[in-house]
Amino acid sequence: MTPDVHAVVVAGGRGIRLWPQSTRKRPKQYLDLASERPLLAETLLRVAPLVPEGRRLVATVGDQLPLARECARGLVAPDGFVVEPEGRNTGPAILLALAVLEARGAGRDDLAVFLPSDHLVRDGEGFCRTLRSVRDGAPRDGIVVIGAVPDSPRTGYGYIKKGGEAAPGFFRADRFTEKPDGETAARYLAHGGHLWNVGVFAAPVGTFLAEFEAHAPDLFASYGDFQDHCLDPPSLAAVYRKTPAISMDYAVMEKSPRVLVVPADFDWTDLGSWDALEGVGEGVAGNTVVKSAGARFWDASGNVVFAPGRRVFLSGVDDLVLVSSGDVLMVAPKAEASGRVAKIVGSLAKEGGSEAADLL
Repeated sequence: MTPDVHAVVVAGGRGIRLWPQSTRKRPKQYLDLASERPLLAETLLRVAPLVPEGRRLVATVGDQLPLARECARGLVAPDGFVVEPEGRNTGPAILLALAVLEARGAGRDDLAVFLPSDHLVRDGEGFCRTLRSVRDGAPRDGIVVIGAVPDSPRTGYGYIKKGGEAAPGFFRADRFTEKPDGETAARYLAHGGHLWNVGVFAAPVGTFLAEFEAHAPDLFASYGDFQDHCLDPPSLAAVYRKTPAISMDYAVMEKSPRVLVVPADFDWTDLGSWDALEGVGEGVAGNTVVKSAGARFWDASGNVVFAPGRRVFLSGVDDLVLVSSGDVLMVAPKAEASGRVAKIVGSLAKEGGSEAADLL
């Protein structure tokens, strides 16, 4: 018999690398950046062929719950939310989600799949093929991470070094490297033995708990309290704030010898910066246009334009990112877009005041 599969979409992030469209008030997982639906809704729809509505959960923080409910309406059960009283990184969030799964009746042999809420996958069928292979063929004592085959030396992604084959199609994860420099990323690409870390991982509930207990005992010590209070947010708050704040990668994934990687059978981008839209939107005369009401170019190429409802005309400029959001227009060199946005956001945060608060 195949195991029951539960999907937990982790949606509590506050990243604003796609400012000015993504803000602290409405982070990118709640935005329709590349389709007509928010990224969170697209993620839930992607798992729908394998995971029925009653076994889908959205994990978020309390102040984002209204946004999560809005974007997940009709895609999860009314009680299908894991609510962190406050953000304490992905380690506690995932451990809390495991407690909620057990409280909702999941068995320790059931497969739990954790997914980021804000990544873009166009090939839903390929995604389901990969996930189905994990459900049907992965060793039950391993945590399986999905890895995308690199097509360029990206420095903003995490990399996984493939080891020996542990089961047909599943490889030992020999090493994790987060955001290598350009020379290292180029070497990884040339070597061919590395995959991008897609951030999707799966294991039986019991395997996750065993690995938390073995490699993050200080965090796992809170699990009994999570079980007692996970369905009662007011009582959970006092317990949760005492929990160590640590990422899942540092707590478990980079320590466990049981981590396996399976190559993805689908396209993927994490939409981590505006230049990541290149190739996602409509190609117009050597430029990328997303959600514009119309764009025209003269002696201009390599530009990325995101301008919902706006008509855009570019002449004599190359390799820029142009983003229009409300009454804000942001322009930056494409190759430096991520750093430039971070600098703008940091400066606004330092300024403080009502105007900066409105912008962020």
